[in-house]
Amino acid sequence: MLEEVARHLYRIEVPLPRHPMKSTNSYAVVAQPRNLVIDTATRTPEGLACLLNRLAELDIDLSRTDFFITHYHSDHFGLIPELIGHGIRVFMSGTEIDRLRSGPFWEALIAYAQSWGYSAEDSQNLDHAFRGTYRFDPSLGLETTEVREGDTLSYDGYSFSCVLTPGHTPGHMCLHEPEHGLLVCGDHLLPNVVPFIQVWSDAGNPLKDHFDSLARTVALQPKQVLPGHGRVFRNAPARVEQITRWHQKRAEKILAAVSKEPMTPVKAAARIRSKTTHVIEDLFVRAFHRFIEVAETMAYLRYLERDNLIQQSVVSGTLIFGAK
Repeated sequence: MLEEVARHLYRIEVPLPRHPMKSTNSYAVVAQPRNLVIDTATRTPEGLACLLNRLAELDIDLSRTDFFITHYHSDHFGLIPELIGHGIRVFMSGTEIDRLRSGPFWEALIAYAQSWGYSAEDSQNLDHAFRGTYRFDPSLGLETTEVREGDTLSYDGYSFSCVLTPGHTPGHMCLHEPEHGLLVCGDHLLPNVVPFIQVWSDAGNPLKDHFDSLARTVALQPKQVLPGHGRVFRNAPARVEQITRWHQKRAEKILAAVSKEPMTPVKAAARIRSKTTHVIEDLFVRAFHRFIEVAETMAYLRYLERDNLIQQSVVSGTLIFGAK
Protein backbone atom coordinates (compact mmCIF):
# COMPACT_ATOMS: atom_id res chain seq x y z
CA MET A 1 0.00 0.00 0.00
CA LEU A 2 1.24 3.47 -0.93
CA GLU A 3 -0.54 6.51 0.53
CA GLU A 4 0.35 10.19 0.17
CA VAL A 5 0.01 11.62 3.68
CA ALA A 6 1.21 15.14 2.83
CA ARG A 7 2.97 16.81 -0.09
CA HIS A 8 5.81 14.50 -1.22
CA LEU A 9 5.43 12.47 2.01
CA TYR A 10 4.20 8.88 1.58
CA ARG A 11 3.23 6.01 3.88
CA ILE A 12 4.42 2.59 2.70
CA GLU A 13 2.78 -0.39 4.36
CA VAL A 14 5.43 -3.13 4.52
CA PRO A 15 4.25 -6.69 5.40
CA LEU A 16 5.43 -8.47 8.54
CA PRO A 17 5.02 -12.25 8.00
CA ARG A 18 4.33 -14.23 11.21
CA HIS A 19 4.10 -11.00 13.21
CA PRO A 20 0.99 -9.92 15.16
CA MET A 21 1.25 -6.33 13.88
CA LYS A 22 0.90 -7.61 10.26
CA SER A 23 2.75 -4.61 8.78
CA THR A 24 5.08 -1.70 9.52
CA ASN A 25 4.66 1.82 8.21
CA SER A 26 7.71 3.12 6.38
CA TYR A 27 7.51 6.81 5.47
CA ALA A 28 9.25 8.30 2.43
CA VAL A 29 9.93 11.97 1.73
CA VAL A 30 10.73 12.43 -1.97
CA ALA A 31 13.20 15.29 -2.17
CA GLN A 32 16.30 16.79 -3.78
CA PRO A 33 19.20 16.36 -3.40
CA ARG A 34 18.48 13.49 -0.96
CA ASN A 35 15.37 11.57 -0.01
CA LEU A 36 14.41 10.50 3.50
CA VAL A 37 12.93 7.13 4.50
CA ILE A 38 11.75 6.64 8.08
CA ASP A 39 11.86 3.04 9.39
CA THR A 40 11.84 -0.22 7.43
CA ALA A 41 10.48 -3.62 8.56
CA THR A 42 11.54 -7.08 9.69
CA ARG A 43 14.21 -8.70 7.51
CA THR A 44 12.14 -10.94 5.24
CA PRO A 45 12.09 -11.44 1.44
CA GLU A 46 8.47 -10.26 1.34
CA GLY A 47 9.24 -7.08 3.24
CA LEU A 48 12.32 -6.28 1.19
CA ALA A 49 10.52 -6.80 -2.12
CA CYS A 50 7.61 -4.61 -1.02
CA LEU A 51 9.78 -1.75 0.22
CA LEU A 52 12.03 -1.74 -2.85
CA ASN A 53 9.03 -1.87 -5.20
CA ARG A 54 7.24 1.01 -3.50
CA LEU A 55 10.42 3.12 -3.42
CA ALA A 56 10.91 2.40 -7.12
CA GLU A 57 7.35 3.59 -7.79
CA LEU A 58 8.36 6.88 -6.17
CA ASP A 59 11.55 7.02 -8.31
CA ILE A 60 13.66 7.02 -5.17
CA ASP A 61 17.36 6.39 -5.81
CA LEU A 62 18.77 4.63 -2.72
CA SER A 63 22.26 6.00 -3.37
CA ARG A 64 20.96 9.45 -2.48
CA THR A 65 18.61 8.42 0.31
CA ASP A 66 18.91 8.82 4.07
CA PHE A 67 17.20 6.49 6.54
CA PHE A 68 15.99 7.55 9.98
CA ILE A 69 15.28 4.68 12.39
CA THR A 70 13.01 5.48 15.32
CA HIS A 71 14.31 2.57 17.41
CA TYR A 72 16.32 -0.63 17.24
CA HIS A 73 13.57 -3.23 16.98
CA SER A 74 13.59 -5.70 14.12
CA ASP A 75 10.27 -4.55 12.66
CA HIS A 76 11.70 -1.04 12.17
CA PHE A 77 15.43 -1.59 11.66
CA GLY A 78 15.41 -5.09 10.18
CA LEU A 79 15.81 -4.36 6.45
CA ILE A 80 18.72 -1.94 6.88
CA PRO A 81 21.39 -4.69 6.42
CA GLU A 82 19.84 -5.52 3.02
CA LEU A 83 20.24 -1.90 1.92
CA ILE A 84 23.84 -1.22 3.03
CA GLY A 85 25.28 -1.90 -0.40
CA HIS A 86 23.16 0.86 -1.93
CA GLY A 87 25.15 3.59 -0.20
CA ILE A 88 22.45 4.73 2.21
CA ARG A 89 23.00 6.90 5.29
CA VAL A 90 21.38 5.91 8.59
CA PHE A 91 20.36 8.24 11.43
CA MET A 92 19.51 6.97 14.94
CA SER A 93 19.64 8.22 18.52
CA GLY A 94 22.91 7.61 20.35
CA THR A 95 21.32 5.17 22.79
CA GLU A 96 19.94 3.01 19.98
CA ILE A 97 23.28 3.12 18.12
CA ASP A 98 25.01 1.89 21.28
CA ARG A 99 22.57 -1.03 21.48
CA LEU A 100 23.19 -1.81 17.82
CA ARG A 101 26.98 -1.78 18.17
CA SER A 102 26.98 -3.84 21.36
CA GLY A 103 26.12 -6.93 19.34
CA PRO A 104 23.40 -9.49 20.16
CA PHE A 105 21.77 -7.53 23.01
CA TRP A 106 19.28 -10.34 23.59
CA GLU A 107 21.97 -12.55 25.15
CA ALA A 108 22.32 -10.19 28.12
CA LEU A 109 18.55 -9.71 28.15
CA ILE A 110 17.90 -13.46 28.33
CA ALA A 111 20.51 -13.83 31.07
CA TYR A 112 18.76 -11.11 33.04
CA ALA A 113 15.40 -12.78 32.42
CA GLN A 114 16.65 -15.84 34.29
CA SER A 115 15.96 -13.87 37.48
CA TRP A 116 12.29 -13.50 36.52
CA GLY A 117 11.49 -17.15 37.14
CA TYR A 118 12.18 -18.47 33.63
CA SER A 119 13.02 -22.15 33.18
CA ALA A 120 16.06 -23.30 31.18
CA GLU A 121 13.75 -24.57 28.42
CA ASP A 122 11.97 -21.21 28.24
CA SER A 123 15.32 -19.44 27.91
CA GLN A 124 16.45 -21.76 25.11
CA ASN A 125 13.24 -21.22 23.15
CA LEU A 126 13.57 -17.47 23.63
CA ASP A 127 17.13 -17.50 22.35
CA HIS A 128 15.91 -19.26 19.19
CA ALA A 129 13.16 -16.67 18.78
CA PHE A 130 15.56 -13.72 19.07
CA ARG A 131 18.11 -15.21 16.70
CA GLY A 132 15.43 -15.66 14.06
CA THR A 133 14.26 -12.07 14.49
CA TYR A 134 17.45 -10.03 14.81
CA ARG A 135 19.59 -11.34 11.97
CA PHE A 136 22.15 -8.56 11.97
CA ASP A 137 25.90 -8.80 12.36
CA PRO A 138 27.47 -5.51 13.56
CA SER A 139 30.68 -6.58 11.79
CA LEU A 140 28.95 -5.76 8.48
CA GLY A 141 30.30 -2.26 9.01
CA LEU A 142 27.11 -0.24 8.89
CA GLU A 143 27.91 3.44 9.38
CA THR A 144 25.38 5.28 11.51
CA THR A 145 25.05 8.97 12.33
CA GLU A 146 23.89 9.96 15.79
CA VAL A 147 21.11 12.51 16.06
CA ARG A 148 20.34 14.24 19.35
CA GLU A 149 17.37 15.92 20.95
CA GLY A 150 16.63 19.13 19.04
CA ASP A 151 18.63 18.23 15.92
CA THR A 152 16.88 19.10 12.66
CA LEU A 153 16.62 17.00 9.49
CA SER A 154 15.48 19.08 6.49
CA TYR A 155 14.03 17.64 3.28
CA ASP A 156 11.92 19.34 0.60
CA GLY A 157 10.43 22.04 2.81
CA TYR A 158 10.05 19.80 5.84
CA SER A 159 12.14 20.54 8.94
CA PHE A 160 11.91 17.53 11.25
CA SER A 161 13.01 18.12 14.82
CA CYS A 162 14.37 15.09 16.69
CA VAL A 163 12.46 14.38 19.90
CA LEU A 164 13.64 11.73 22.37
CA THR A 165 10.71 9.65 23.64
CA PRO A 166 12.16 6.88 25.85
CA GLY A 167 9.82 4.18 27.08
CA HIS A 168 9.17 1.64 24.34
CA THR A 169 12.97 1.48 24.03
CA PRO A 170 15.55 3.48 26.00
CA GLY A 171 16.51 5.65 23.02
CA HIS A 172 13.27 5.79 21.03
CA MET A 173 13.11 8.96 18.95
CA CYS A 174 10.29 10.69 17.06
CA LEU A 175 10.39 13.35 14.33
CA HIS A 176 8.26 16.45 14.84
CA GLU A 177 7.48 18.82 11.98
CA PRO A 178 5.84 21.81 13.70
CA GLU A 179 5.05 23.90 10.60
CA HIS A 180 2.98 21.11 9.06
CA GLY A 181 1.81 19.71 12.39
CA LEU A 182 3.28 16.24 11.82
CA LEU A 183 4.63 13.75 14.34
CA VAL A 184 6.32 10.62 12.97
CA CYS A 185 6.39 8.51 16.09
CA GLY A 186 7.45 4.90 15.47
CA ASP A 187 6.03 2.77 18.29
CA HIS A 188 5.71 5.60 20.79
CA LEU A 189 2.04 6.21 20.00
CA LEU A 190 -0.16 3.79 18.03
CA PRO A 191 -3.83 4.17 17.02
CA ASN A 192 -5.19 0.70 17.80
CA VAL A 193 -2.59 -1.02 19.98
CA VAL A 194 -0.94 -0.01 23.26
CA PRO A 195 2.86 -0.07 22.71
CA PHE A 196 4.53 -2.55 25.04
CA ILE A 197 6.96 -1.20 27.61
CA GLN A 198 9.60 -3.60 28.88
CA VAL A 199 12.47 -3.74 31.33
CA TRP A 200 15.90 -4.34 29.77
CA SER A 201 18.12 -4.49 32.88
CA ASP A 202 18.34 -3.49 36.55
CA ALA A 203 18.64 0.14 35.47
CA GLY A 204 15.90 2.61 34.64
CA ASN A 205 12.16 2.94 35.04
CA PRO A 206 10.79 2.59 31.49
CA LEU A 207 7.09 2.91 32.33
CA LYS A 208 7.70 6.23 34.09
CA ASP A 209 9.83 7.29 31.11
CA HIS A 210 6.95 6.39 28.81
CA PHE A 211 4.44 8.42 30.85
CA ASP A 212 6.80 11.42 30.71
CA SER A 213 7.27 10.97 26.94
CA LEU A 214 3.51 10.78 26.40
CA ALA A 215 3.11 14.09 28.25
CA ARG A 216 5.72 15.63 25.93
CA THR A 217 3.73 14.38 22.95
CA VAL A 218 0.64 16.29 24.08
CA ALA A 219 2.73 19.44 24.54
CA LEU A 220 3.90 19.22 20.91
CA GLN A 221 0.27 19.55 19.76
CA PRO A 222 0.62 17.57 16.51
CA LYS A 223 -2.23 17.81 14.01
CA GLN A 224 -1.43 14.43 12.44
CA VAL A 225 0.28 11.43 14.03
CA LEU A 226 2.19 9.11 11.67
CA PRO A 227 2.60 5.86 13.65
CA GLY A 228 4.85 2.87 13.05
CA HIS A 229 1.82 0.60 12.69
CA GLY A 230 -1.75 1.32 11.66
CA ARG A 231 -3.48 4.33 10.17
CA VAL A 232 -2.43 7.96 10.34
CA PHE A 233 -4.60 9.65 12.97
CA ARG A 234 -5.43 12.89 14.74
CA ASN A 235 -6.31 13.91 18.31
CA ALA A 236 -3.09 12.77 19.99
CA PRO A 237 -4.20 13.96 23.47
CA ALA A 238 -7.21 11.61 23.45
CA ARG A 239 -5.04 8.65 22.45
CA VAL A 240 -2.43 9.54 25.07
CA GLU A 241 -5.16 9.57 27.73
CA GLN A 242 -6.41 6.14 26.61
CA ILE A 243 -2.93 4.60 26.69
CA THR A 244 -2.08 6.14 30.06
CA ARG A 245 -5.33 4.87 31.60
CA TRP A 246 -4.73 1.37 30.16
CA HIS A 247 -1.26 1.16 31.72
CA GLN A 248 -2.52 2.49 35.05
CA LYS A 249 -5.27 -0.15 35.21
CA ARG A 250 -2.81 -2.97 34.52
CA ALA A 251 -0.42 -1.60 37.14
CA GLU A 252 -3.29 -1.54 39.65
CA LYS A 253 -4.14 -5.18 38.82
CA ILE A 254 -0.54 -6.29 39.38
CA LEU A 255 -0.33 -4.26 42.59
CA ALA A 256 -3.42 -6.04 43.92
CA ALA A 257 -2.02 -9.47 42.99
CA VAL A 258 1.43 -9.11 44.57
CA SER A 259 -0.04 -7.38 47.63
CA LYS A 260 -2.01 -10.55 48.38
CA GLU A 261 0.81 -13.01 47.63
CA PRO A 262 4.54 -12.55 46.91
CA MET A 263 5.36 -13.79 43.42
CA THR A 264 7.92 -13.89 40.61
CA PRO A 265 7.52 -11.73 37.48
CA VAL A 266 6.58 -14.87 35.51
CA LYS A 267 3.76 -15.64 37.93
CA ALA A 268 2.62 -12.01 38.00
CA ALA A 269 2.50 -11.98 34.20
CA ALA A 270 0.21 -15.01 34.25
CA ARG A 271 -2.34 -12.95 36.18
CA ILE A 272 -2.75 -10.53 33.26
CA ARG A 273 -1.77 -12.83 30.40
CA SER A 274 -3.43 -12.46 27.03
CA LYS A 275 -5.23 -15.59 25.84
CA THR A 276 -3.44 -15.14 22.51
CA THR A 277 -0.27 -16.66 23.99
CA HIS A 278 -1.97 -20.03 24.37
CA VAL A 279 -3.19 -20.34 20.77
CA ILE A 280 0.05 -19.52 18.90
CA GLU A 281 1.21 -22.79 17.36
CA ASP A 282 4.80 -21.79 16.52
CA LEU A 283 6.86 -22.63 19.61
CA PHE A 284 9.43 -19.87 19.15
CA VAL A 285 6.87 -17.19 18.26
CA ARG A 286 4.94 -18.19 21.36
CA ALA A 287 8.14 -17.95 23.43
CA PHE A 288 8.78 -14.46 22.09
CA HIS A 289 5.24 -13.33 22.90
CA ARG A 290 5.48 -14.76 26.38
CA PHE A 291 8.75 -12.93 26.91
CA ILE A 292 7.11 -9.64 25.91
CA GLU A 293 4.37 -10.23 28.46
CA VAL A 294 6.82 -10.97 31.28
CA ALA A 295 9.17 -8.13 30.31
CA GLU A 296 6.23 -5.71 30.34
CA THR A 297 5.07 -7.08 33.69
CA MET A 298 8.58 -6.35 34.96
CA ALA A 299 8.12 -2.74 33.82
CA TYR A 300 4.98 -2.48 35.95
CA LEU A 301 6.70 -4.11 38.92
CA ARG A 302 9.68 -1.76 38.56
CA TYR A 303 7.34 1.24 38.38
CA LEU A 304 5.44 0.16 41.50
CA GLU A 305 8.62 -0.69 43.40
CA ARG A 306 10.26 2.65 42.59
CA ASP A 307 7.05 4.35 43.75
CA ASN A 308 7.44 2.50 47.10
CA LEU A 309 4.14 0.64 46.67
CA ILE A 310 5.72 -2.84 46.67
CA GLN A 311 9.09 -4.31 47.60
CA GLN A 312 11.56 -6.53 45.78
CA SER A 313 13.62 -9.35 47.23
CA VAL A 314 15.88 -12.03 45.76
CA VAL A 315 15.45 -15.69 46.68
CA SER A 316 17.95 -18.16 45.16
CA GLY A 317 18.67 -15.76 42.32
CA THR A 318 15.00 -15.18 41.49
CA LEU A 319 13.20 -11.86 41.94
CA ILE A 320 10.18 -11.89 44.26
CA PHE A 321 7.79 -8.97 44.58
CA GLY A 322 5.38 -8.49 47.46
CA ALA A 323 3.58 -6.06 49.72
CA LYS A 324 5.56 -3.19 51.20
